[in-house]
Amino acid sequence: MELHDYHPAHHSEELERRTKETLKLQEEVEQATKLTLEKMGRTVSSTDMSGNHISTNHKSEVSPDFGVNTQHSYIYPINSDVDVNVESFLNFQGRDVLKHALEDYSQQVSDLQKQLRETYELHELQKFNFHQSIIQLENKLQESQNEKGILINLRQKDSEKNTKLMEQLQASEEELHLLKQAEGHKLMEAEDKVKTLNRRAELMTQMLQDIFTRLSDSEKRSGKSSGLCYDRAFSPSQLHLGPAVEKALLDLENDNRGLWEKLQMVQRQLKDLQERCQEKTECLLQEHKEIVEQLITSHEQEVAMLTEKLKNSQANTDGLEHQVEILKQQLQSQTSLHQSEMSDMESELSLLRSDLVEKQKSYTTKTELRQTAEELCQERQQKHKLEQCSLGVQQLENLVRSLREQCQTHEDMESSEVARRLQSLDKWDAELPLKQQEMQQGCAQLEEAHTQVQALQTEVELLKLRLEDGKNSGELLMRPLVALQQERKSLAKQLEQLWLDNQQLRAALLEAEQRLSALEQEKTQQRAALSERASSLHQLTLEKQQMTAELESERKKLDQLEEEQEALREEHSRKTEELQWQNSKLKAQRNTIRNDLEKAKSTLKALEGADEHGLKVALGIQKQITAKREQIDLLQSRVQMLEESTEKLTQEKNHQVMKSKRQAQMLLFERERRKRLETGLEACRSKENLLKSEIERLDTALHKMSDSFVECQEYIQKQQQEIMRLKLQHTLELKEGQNLRSTSATTCEQGQDILPTNNICTSLITSPSISAQVSFQAHSASQLNISSRKCSPVLELRSLVKELHSVIDMEQTPDTFYTSSRRSRNEQDPVRVCNFNKQDMSGAFSTNNEAGLRVCRPQHNSFCVASLGRRSPVHSLLTSDLPSSICNSLRTQSPSLTAQTSFIKQAEIAGQTCKKQQSKLTSLQNKAEDYQIKKKVLQKRPL
Repeated sequence: MELHDYHPAHHSEELERRTKETLKLQEEVEQATKLTLEKMGRTVSSTDMSGNHISTNHKSEVSPDFGVNTQHSYIYPINSDVDVNVESFLNFQGRDVLKHALEDYSQQVSDLQKQLRETYELHELQKFNFHQSIIQLENKLQESQNEKGILINLRQKDSEKNTKLMEQLQASEEELHLLKQAEGHKLMEAEDKVKTLNRRAELMTQMLQDIFTRLSDSEKRSGKSSGLCYDRAFSPSQLHLGPAVEKALLDLENDNRGLWEKLQMVQRQLKDLQERCQEKTECLLQEHKEIVEQLITSHEQEVAMLTEKLKNSQANTDGLEHQVEILKQQLQSQTSLHQSEMSDMESELSLLRSDLVEKQKSYTTKTELRQTAEELCQERQQKHKLEQCSLGVQQLENLVRSLREQCQTHEDMESSEVARRLQSLDKWDAELPLKQQEMQQGCAQLEEAHTQVQALQTEVELLKLRLEDGKNSGELLMRPLVALQQERKSLAKQLEQLWLDNQQLRAALLEAEQRLSALEQEKTQQRAALSERASSLHQLTLEKQQMTAELESERKKLDQLEEEQEALREEHSRKTEELQWQNSKLKAQRNTIRNDLEKAKSTLKALEGADEHGLKVALGIQKQITAKREQIDLLQSRVQMLEESTEKLTQEKNHQVMKSKRQAQMLLFERERRKRLETGLEACRSKENLLKSEIERLDTALHKMSDSFVECQEYIQKQQQEIMRLKLQHTLELKEGQNLRSTSATTCEQGQDILPTNNICTSLITSPSISAQVSFQAHSASQLNISSRKCSPVLELRSLVKELHSVIDMEQTPDTFYTSSRRSRNEQDPVRVCNFNKQDMSGAFSTNNEAGLRVCRPQHNSFCVASLGRRSPVHSLLTSDLPSSICNSLRTQSPSLTAQTSFIKQAEIAGQTCKKQQSKLTSLQNKAEDYQIKKKVLQKRPL
């Protein structure tokens, strides 16, 4: 992030530095142009004054600007002894040198034009790439915003689902609480019934004790023995019921032993169940404590970062504590139930023991036929009760079936909700290709814009070709002298237009800087959005971690519940087997009792004529038997209650199994959600990387744009300098016309004034050249006018170029080495000219001098560039050699006019092309801005 923050500041500093450099260069150009214009005005005024003075007084007053020209013009009368053939040869070779120089200048001009074209094409390509990258960034911003909205919607849906699940859990907990309250009421009612039955049993025991005392008294009185057995043959004389009662008591004792063993087994099982329940409760409590501790630690860690989530976490902890309290209450109720059952079993065992003792005492007497009838009635009642119990069992089975159907319907509802969620996800997946199609349409629009830009580039190339054709046609066409004044006005207008264009380009630079600042603001906004996104992703990851921890805890709970369910199933199967075994034993006892009753009936029929006392005893015994059977019925009812409790436990287990299934489904859903979030995170990371790469690309594009702006400014400066050069050439050509008029009248007088300067120049020349000069003065004076007319403009141009060199050197303050070398070369230039002319006259024009004339100027320019670094464009233009138009002016009688017209036409065409190119650039910028505005409007529209 620090690197990205650094780049825009660095770019802005570079842009400011480059703008300052361009302003400095423009100021230098303006100062140089002012100085040259002032000097040109001085030279024009001096030539006018000299012409007037010659016409009135026939005297020459030469200005210091034209000192060098007069010196060179006076060389020709000295060389008067040379033949006409030598002069023609000299003129021919000088023309060749000028032709070579013109060819070099034309090549330089073509190279500059190529460079300008290449820079313009590079500028357009960079601009197009910059706009394209901006469009891509805007598209990616839209995508990121859409994805952010989708994530927010998903989070809202997940929160709604969690609230619904919490509401369902609360409703289920309330239902369980109501069921437990109903069970408690039922248990209270059962305890009341047990108390009433205990009271009845106590009354029966009292009755049996009275009967036993009466029987013992009656036996003592009667002196009967109870030594009868049922193995012996039955006879009415022997009506002792003692052995039969003893056998029945022995059978009952054996049954009681079996029941006692069963009760011991049941007690052991109950103890095991209590121990298991205690262990499970301890495990559950420890697990809940661990879960609560984990949640508390996680919440303490997240307090510093997320204050809003504290409320949710506190609510979750309160809910978990409430659940723990509910579980504790359930465990306490279960333990109390087990304790109450143990107390009931112990009371029943004590009753059975007391019953056994009472039976041993009460079965000494025998019953009569009424007992058998009453017993049959009681058996019928028991059958009816058993049928009622079977009906109750069927009703319970129906209830279980209805509960199972309700559970299945609830599962179907949950599956339908899952299907709806999957359908919603499928809808999202179906909407994704539509969005991709919209993106493809946007890409197609971008490609169309790219094709339009390419078409505009082709049009620009055609315009450039037309410009080249116009240049070629302008060189062929020639205009008269009268059009010079009109062309001057057109040049002035063009200068004004170029000034306006320069201001427009400055305004465009300011707009570009404003756009860069806007882009930097957008970058900061994007970075802020990315930071917000990162924070939201961090929050999502934290929530995921919390959910995973909760899911793991729920998994552990489910595993524990499954283990408990399996243990309860095993216990239920064992209890059912034991109850079935007890039922089979009771049925066997019932059959034995029936057999005993039949035997008793047979004995009672034989004993119809017994005493009333025996009948009373039989009635008491019958009552005791009925009481015992009622106790047996109570035991059966308790067994049924135990079966009902086991059925309730099985129902609770089924309910827990359903809960575990639901929780497993929720776990699967959370896993899928986690996978989706992981995919979303990967997509966000990839998008972040893409945004970083695009930001780097934009940085490079900004660098390129800044370079292209600098190149455009240089191109405009070069155009202005070309126009100034044309002005300079025009003024020089005007001077040539004035000098041609004035030289015919002032040649003689100028010769007398310039003799001392000529002696300085001739000191460097050899002695044969001096004799040739003296002879040449004597022979021909007419040829002086022709030679002065041919060479005076060239010498004037050279002197002006030297003065401009000196002005530029003074302004730019170069190094001492460069100034010394430059001055030495400027001092050697007139000597070179003199040597050139004299060697041509003497016929010794060697190849060394040609090479010096051709190579001297480029070496000088390269040295300047190497020593000063980056010179101003005015310096490069002023230090260049003479143009081709001035060399052509030496060949023809009217050279200055033709060169002026050709250069003015070229300048007009260049100005028109520049205007067209600027208009096209502005139109392209307007189109790009309209396209961006349309794109923003489309982004703001709701999807």
